[in-house]
Amino acid sequence: MRRMRIGWVLLVLLTGSVLVLIAAPSCGDDDDDSSALSASDQCREDFPVETPDALRDQATCFSEEDGGDPDDAFDPERLAAECEAEGGAGCDVDGWLSADAARCVAEASGLGGDSSEYEIWKVYDHGFHVVAWNVARVTNGDACGCEGSADTIKIDATTGEVLDTGDLSWLC
Repeated sequence: MRRMRIGWVLLVLLTGSVLVLIAAPSCGDDDDDSSALSASDQCREDFPVETPDALRDQATCFSEEDGGDPDDAFDPERLAAECEAEGGAGCDVDGWLSADAARCVAEASGLGGDSSEYEIWKVYDHGFHVVAWNVARVTNGDACGCEGSADTIKIDATTGEVLDTGDLSWLC
């Protein structure tokens, strides 16, 4: 009789242990979106929003010497107005990631290369209906030249979510 009780106790303990192991989350089963969001939150904290003048200083391909208009390309009020006119989401300038935070998200998302050499610019994206950072790592040619290619990441300027990745090629 005593052996039978010990057998039942062991069976109950083993069954309970198996159920606990089945119910426990395992390492590595994290959803990719949650890790991307936590990287985004960390980048936002590490690199707070900067002034529009700081953005203009980083706009190498939009400089007047290269025929661009840095005021138009990086005017946050213009982007916010375009976002609102199109009925987009996240149109509040104060809620946008800084350029350095977007660079940080791109690096954490695997863009590769030296992040200090990334080309970065903010646009209103009509496909996603948000203001977004485009971050590019030039793989061939010159970022401001007439021919080249780059690996790119598009990042929601408000949430820090990676919206799209791909390749970009240009030819004048």
